Amino acid sequence: MRVKRHEKFALAALATALPLAVAAWAQTTPGAGLEGSPGARLYARYCAACHGRDARGTVIGFPLVARPSGPVTQEIVLESLRTPLQMMPSFPRDVISDDDAALITYYLTTLDHQVSGAPVPSPPDVSGLRPIPPLSPPPAVPPADPASYEMKEFDTGSCGAGHDIAVAPDGRVWFAGSERNSIGMFDPRADGIRCWQVPTRNARPQGLRVDRDGMVWVTLTGLPDNKIAMFDPRTELFSEFMLPHRPQPLVFPERLTFDAERDPIFSLGYGDGAGRIDRKTGHFDYFPVPAFRARPDGIEVARNGHIWMTESIANKLVEIDPKTGKATEFTHPLATDDPGLGAMGLDSRGNVWFAEHEFGSLGMFEPRTRRWRSWRAPANGGNPHGVRAIAVDHRDTVWFTHAGGNYIGRFDPHTESFAVYPFPSADTDCRDIDFGRDGAVWCVSTRSPKLIRLMLKGA
Repeated sequence: MRVKRHEKFALAALATALPLAVAAWAQTTPGAGLEGSPGARLYARYCAACHGRDARGTVIGFPLVARPSGPVTQEIVLESLRTPLQMMPSFPRDVISDDDAALITYYLTTLDHQVSGAPVPSPPDVSGLRPIPPLSPPPAVPPADPASYEMKEFDTGSCGAGHDIAVAPDGRVWFAGSERNSIGMFDPRADGIRCWQVPTRNARPQGLRVDRDGMVWVTLTGLPDNKIAMFDPRTELFSEFMLPHRPQPLVFPERLTFDAERDPIFSLGYGDGAGRIDRKTGHFDYFPVPAFRARPDGIEVARNGHIWMTESIANKLVEIDPKTGKATEFTHPLATDDPGLGAMGLDSRGNVWFAEHEFGSLGMFEPRTRRWRSWRAPANGGNPHGVRAIAVDHRDTVWFTHAGGNYIGRFDPHTESFAVYPFPSADTDCRDIDFGRDGAVWCVSTRSPKLIRLMLKGA
C-alpha cells in the first residue's frame, strides 16, 4: 500500500503510524486540529486550488461543505475523482489512492460539521498503513537582526489579494489580482496603487510577467476559458488570446515566462504540458509531457532555449526542446514520498532550483551531472512544510517564501546557510517573488490585500 508524505508530516513529531493520529481525532471534539490532519494536507494538495481553501467553492469548483443535498461521502468523492463531470480532471489511484480519498472525505465531513452542524462519521480505517520514518527536523535558524533589513507592507486596497508579481523595467510593480479579477500596479515613486479589471469575467488571473517592452502578460485560469492576456500600460487596453481545448481539454495556464523571441511560454496545469503564443501571429504551440496528470507548475527558459518545468503531482522535472518538441523527464529520487515540486528558478550555471512544498525544502538538480540535492528550510516556529516561491538573483542567491513559517527566506548555496525575514502580518503566504533594480525583494499576499517589500540594509 502506497503512503504519501502528507501522512508523514502528521507524524513528524512522533514518528509513529497514522492510526495513532486517527485515533486521536476520535477522542477529541469534531474539527479540533483540522489544519494539521492528514486529510487537510491531502485536500490542500489536490483540491483547494479549485474548491477553495475553506471548501466552500470557487468560480471553477463547486462547494464541498454546506451542500443542500448533505455532506459528501466517500462514494461521492471516489466517483468525482475517478469519473468526474464537467471540467474537473480525473485522478487515478496511483495519484490519489482510496485511502487518501477516505482521509479527504473525513476531513470534509469534519469541516462540514463546523459549518453546518452535520454529523461526523467514524474516522476511516487506515490500520493497514505502515510507520514511515519522518523527515529530519528543520534547522533552527533565528530570524535576521531587524536592524539589518527593512520589510514594509503596502495596502493594495480595492485591488485585493494577488498571486504572481513582476517588477517592470521602469520600476513599477505589477501583480495578478486573483481575488478581484484584475491586474494591479504599485508605483514606488508615487506610492500609489491602481488596478484594471480583466475583460473576461471570473478569469482568476494567476501567472504574471512583464516583458522588456513593458507589456504585462497574465494567465487567466478561470475554466473553461483558458486565456493569456496582454495589457499595454500606455493605452490601458487588453488583448486576449484564447487557448484551444484540444489536444487537452483542460489546459489551465498557470506560471508564465518568456523565450528569446519575447513570446510568452506558460505551464498548463491540467494540460500536461507547456504552451507558447507567437506574439506576432497569435499562433498557439503545445508541448506535451510524457506523465499523465503531471500538474505542471513552475516554468523557466534556459539559455539554450530549452523549457524547464516542475511537475507538481508527478514529482518530476521536465526539459523540453521547443524546436523538436522532445520532452525529457527526470524523476525526483523521493518521488514516492511526494515532495510536491512547485515554483522554480535557474541559476547562472544552469542548475534548476525548485520548491519541495510538501517537504518544506529547497531542491536543486544539476542537469550536467544528474545530481539531486535538498535542504530543509527553517520552520520559524510554524508548520515545517509550505515552501512556495523560488527566485534566484544575479548572485545565484536563492530566495523563497515559506507559508508554514510565514517568512521570506534567503539561501546561500556557497555556505549552505539560511536567513529568515518574518512577515509583519500572520498568514501572508506569498506565491511569487521578483527583484527590483535597487535590490528590493517584492511579493504579494494571496490571503490579504497587501504588497511586501524587503530591503537589506547596506545591500
